[in-house]
Amino acid sequence: VLPILDSIIERGEECVLKHLQFPLEWCRIEFTESDFHAFLARYNDYLSSEVVVCLICNSNIDEDDSMPMMQMSDYYYGRQNYTCCQCMKHYCHDCVQEAED
Repeated sequence: VLPILDSIIERGEECVLKHLQFPLEWCRIEFTESDFHAFLARYNDYLSSEVVVCLICNSNIDEDDSMPMMQMSDYYYGRQNYTCCQCMKHYCHDCVQEAED
């Protein structure tokens, strides 16, 4: 599966991939030397290369080390941040926090 996903994101601007959701079994153990972790880093680079704007406040969603596009560690390892898995729209961390409160 990962080689196919790699071939899709390697297309750069032609790639229209917006959201990936991986099986929980892949995300249970964070193993930084795995092919899966290496793919997450490449996919995170792909997602970070595009300008992403929050649907609510229209601000640019700038990735930083505290909240990458793909969660690369912790409990949510392998999960995609900022993107709604139903509508594929993007929301910044501040707007998501306000909606949850």
